[in-house]
This record gives sequence, structure tokens and C-alpha cells, in this order.
Amino acid sequence: MDKPLNQLIDWLNADAPYRELFQRAFHGNATSERIGQSLAAYQRTIVSNRTPFDLYLDGNRDALSSSAQNGMRLFFGRARCSVCHQGSRLTDNRFHNIGTADPALPEDTGRRAVTQKDSDHGRFRTPQLREIGRTAPYMHNGKFKTLQQVVEHYNFGGVTDEANDHRDEQLEVLYLSEDEVTDLVTFLSAGLTSQTASPEEGTSSFNARPQAPAACGSRLSTGKPAPAGGR
Repeated sequence: MDKPLNQLIDWLNADAPYRELFQRAFHGNATSERIGQSLAAYQRTIVSNRTPFDLYLDGNRDALSSSAQNGMRLFFGRARCSVCHQGSRLTDNRFHNIGTADPALPEDTGRRAVTQKDSDHGRFRTPQLREIGRTAPYMHNGKFKTLQQVVEHYNFGGVTDEANDHRDEQLEVLYLSEDEVTDLVTFLSAGLTSQTASPEEGTSSFNARPQAPAACGSRLSTGKPAPAGGR
């Protein structure tokens, strides 16, 4: 998909399996309009339903395991995840450089490619976290294969080598213990992943922008981090 639209159309029409699929769906070749319709039809099937976290917010305190509840408190508190991951979809929809450039992978300048500003080098939009347990690998370049690696990256404050000289100032070393890292991973992988995901079952109450439990000390709608002892 990472190519000009005219090249994409030519590429799809030259590919026999895609050509057959477009003929089956539209009785014709790929066009810009049909590509848009196809993508929109697919995106409408991606519905996140009733995750354990949703159920917990609705009052079912057994929906999250003890480990996931600890991870939830860390998410909205000392781990500082909610500084950027906030709101109904757990994203601020802003651009950040979180130190994931890797000399071993193809370079992507991120937001800088659009704005041409040096300060935007390596900045990418904060992803939403619903169903995050299903969407490995992680980061814009697929650098991390597991959520464990993602959390460990943040725990050490991100990479600080020359390739990341515009790293977001919000990043800092978290000093999470091994057990706390495990709990946070459990919340992300189990707490934010629904058992099923089908459009027929409707949308989750999470989309109504509820408040996080009082124990978290933070609102999903604002993403303000909770006060933490010693931090």
C-alpha cells in the first residue's frame, strides 16, 4: 500500500488473485473508487466488543484478573501510559517520537515527511490500544514482536542514541519491577482484548468515553496521569 495511488491501481490489476477478487466484487478492474470502497468495507468489520476492561468499567470486578488490575493501575498511574494513550480508544491522536528508530531497519522520517520540520523527525501518531493483543508486531517499523518488549522499551525510557535525537520529552525511566512489567503486559494483552470481534454484536460501552475506575486516579477522557508516590 505504500505507493502512489496510480501505481497501486496498476499493481492490483497486474496481480491475478487481486484481479479476480475485484472482478468478483465489482465486475471490473481496480479503480481508486473501488479501492476506497474495499478498504471502507473491511474497516467496518473491525469492531472491538466488550473487552474485560469494558466489563470492569461496567461494574464487573471479576472481569480482570488481579494481575490485570494491577496493570491497569500502573497504566493510568506510575507507568504513565495514559499521558498519550487516553480517551475512548486510548490515543491522543498526536505525533510523538518514542525512540524506536533502528539502524537495522529502513528509515522512516515519520511526520517530518509531511511537515518538513526537523523537530518532527521520527514522530508517529499514537496508535489506539483496543485489541492490542491481536496486532503484533508493534511500532511503525515492527521493531518489537511482543508486548513484553514494548513495555520494557518504555521502562528504560526509550532509546537515546543519535538516531533518536528528537525523542519525546515525556519519556522517562519508569523503574518498574519485573512483576509490574508482567502485570502491565497482562492488562494490555488480556484486559484490552475482547473474546470475539464481530460487527453484529454491536459496539462496546468503552466507546462512550467512560471514566477510569477511581483507583486509577485518572480519566480516560483526559489522560492525566495519577499522582504516584516518589515520582
